[in-house]
Amino acid sequence: MARPLKTGLDYFPLDCVTDEKIEALESEYGIEGFGVWVRLMQSIYRTDTGEINLKDNGFSMWKILGKRCGKDEEYLRKVIGFMVDIGIFNKQAFKKDSILTSNGIKKRVAKINLLREKDRERKEGK
Repeated sequence: MARPLKTGLDYFPLDCVTDEKIEALESEYGIEGFGVWVRLMQSIYRTDTGEINLKDNGFSMWKILGKRCGKDEEYLRKVIGFMVDIGIFNKQAFKKDSILTSNGIKKRVAKINLLREKDRERKEGK
């Protein structure tokens, strides 16, 4: 029996030096804001698309993320709104489709997915 295809990443890059956007997040929401960002990154990178859809599809992804972050939905909406406004996450994708992602995330996930596909093809002898 074949192994199931791996989706998402087991880890994501977290730089030792944070940029101004993360510093702005911390100045506004403290270490709790930083913690929410890390939890969101974990959730995003566990998907095969590098994004989270926050639209209500019969269940509240907001509540699920709130549970993962240890915060209520109202707090999470404020923090995520701030992150979107300052450019941590893609504003267009969020405003248009309630998608939480960024160009950097999409590039990293696409690169990993391409490497995985090449590895599968090599193993299958293509």
